[in-house]
Amino acid sequence: VIIVRRTQCLAIYGMAPPADFDANQRDIDQILASFRLLPLEVIPTPTPAPSEAGFHEDKEHGFSISYPKEWNPLPPRSKEVLFSIAAPEYLPGMQVVLMTVEEGKTPAEIGSEFPGQISKVYSDFELVSQGEIKLKDGTLAYEVTYTGAPPGSGILGMKVVFVVRGTECFWLQGYSSPENFAEHEPLIDEVIQSFQLAPSAEGAPTPRAEEIDESTFARNFTKIYLTHLPMPGESPTEEMMRTPVTAFEASETGANMMISTTPAIDPSVKVIVKIFKVKTNALLHEGPFKTTLKPSHTLGEAFPMGILKGPGEYQIRFYADGSLVKIIDFEVIATPTPTPVPGKADILSHTSYMKHGSWKEIFSGKTYEGDFLHVVGEIQNSGAVNLKDFKIGATYFDSNGAVLDAGPTHLEHDPRWLAPGEKAPFLLILLDEEASKEVARYELVLEFNETTEAPYELNTFGDRGYVNKWGTYNVIGEVQNAGERNIESVKLYATFYDENGRVIDIDYTYTGATSLDMLAPGQKSSFKLYPGRSDVKGQVQGYSLHADCKLTDRVIYRGFQILSQNSRVGTLGDYIVEGEIKNVGDQDAKFVQIVATFYGTGKKVVAADSTFADPRDLKAGEIGQFKLSTYEYKASAEVEPVEIESYQLEFECSVY
Repeated sequence: VIIVRRTQCLAIYGMAPPADFDANQRDIDQILASFRLLPLEVIPTPTPAPSEAGFHEDKEHGFSISYPKEWNPLPPRSKEVLFSIAAPEYLPGMQVVLMTVEEGKTPAEIGSEFPGQISKVYSDFELVSQGEIKLKDGTLAYEVTYTGAPPGSGILGMKVVFVVRGTECFWLQGYSSPENFAEHEPLIDEVIQSFQLAPSAEGAPTPRAEEIDESTFARNFTKIYLTHLPMPGESPTEEMMRTPVTAFEASETGANMMISTTPAIDPSVKVIVKIFKVKTNALLHEGPFKTTLKPSHTLGEAFPMGILKGPGEYQIRFYADGSLVKIIDFEVIATPTPTPVPGKADILSHTSYMKHGSWKEIFSGKTYEGDFLHVVGEIQNSGAVNLKDFKIGATYFDSNGAVLDAGPTHLEHDPRWLAPGEKAPFLLILLDEEASKEVARYELVLEFNETTEAPYELNTFGDRGYVNKWGTYNVIGEVQNAGERNIESVKLYATFYDENGRVIDIDYTYTGATSLDMLAPGQKSSFKLYPGRSDVKGQVQGYSLHADCKLTDRVIYRGFQILSQNSRVGTLGDYIVEGEIKNVGDQDAKFVQIVATFYGTGKKVVAADSTFADPRDLKAGEIGQFKLSTYEYKASAEVEPVEIESYQLEFECSVY
């Protein structure tokens, strides 16, 4: 019999000769059943001397921190956590969290808003103190001390110090139990005061830690350069493809990495691309360089502006067969604010295709079935005010230019509302099979209303597009409730573009289909989208996302605590997380669901999974087991366990 208590594992053996074991088993069972664990004597952990310190340096994110040598590193619980450390008994502890903020935001501006935000998420929140401080090296910071219970945890005493560098905000979070916080606070302060940002490289020459191999470059390439990526609806021109660019606006969708070669690149040459932020020398992207041969140039893989960290200086390094062959420095600049135009919207791009389907009118019961013309496209609010009540009409023409007397047009998808600059897809279906076959061209008309209502704030991030082993383009990512209300029916749209930036298909999903149905403020849920048209396989070269939701007054039950969690590699080569969850609240819960989001390089979502607890329903005080796996993504996209750097668990249930 194996019994585990914290770091102790006790093995109790009952033995007898094989021939006599059955006869003696009752006595052995009685002896084993008498075993009891006695309470451990609790000895207060002495405060370690600050001089006996461990040290952690994060060169990628440009900071260092010291801590008592007795403390142990902990695995990160979310993609934002860069470093986590705690005493052997897990309290006190410290973690360094990195968040993105607007350029120019000060620690005081961020920190003073924090109590109001965190009080909506933490139960039993009580503010103790707040104010500006300076770290030991003179860095200006802002400190907030409070007590409260994070989702899925008991009450803690916490101190958070905010340090800002450009658009990066470091949260230094020290914590302990409320009854011991005063005793541990001096030690937490020592650790916080040891935090140092790496010296800024701004204004200094771009680092050249590696020598460029000119001979390898000369053998394989003529030149390498960057060009603008066509905006959605814009066709690339010969001049655009031949014009090197070193500065991009933050509003651009991305950039093309171009290679000119004479002759074409030898397919056996392995080209790797790495993208760095110059200020911190942080690696933002690393991967193989995929090319498409054109008559006048070799078109390289485009990269989206989303992988960059806002305005600033960046660097791309190209490697051929392991040798550095080219370095390109470029800059992302803030997008100039255009003169606002109230109440304006545009259809950016649209295409059409035929598809079989069946629709039924709700009130009349009339059914339409056949091969119908579908028009898919994208709308953008190009004005200065919020818009809603979108209506899209179509006039259809035959090959002679005559207007067709067509049946009804059904608007299958359209945005509920759009904020200035926001985009969303639409889908029109001509429910007339005969007219659909005769359409040679069509004209679209867009109508809308201005509104003072604002779309609810939702953030999408960590998303990535990839092609699975069946050749289907997939998009996986996360959506976050960035507002102050509980929400439900969270709906994600993906608009898919071809190499010319034209819309060729859309897809939508609700997060509740595979992840969380309702989201509390600050809570996140994963999603997955892919084109529904089989005939566009291999044509998708990019995508954009749009999110929508409904507000709800329903209370989201958060009375759960993850008691334990362990990760391992399964026999099928998948990454497995298993553990226990407890209903620590005062209500019985049904359909208790646990969701895992797995992160890879650059904090990108690489896989997600959800499962019900076992047992599925947990009464107050009951414990359930769970097991989550990346097998689906291992099988379809060859996601290997080594690619997973961290994961995060969330949960929800129905309460009766």
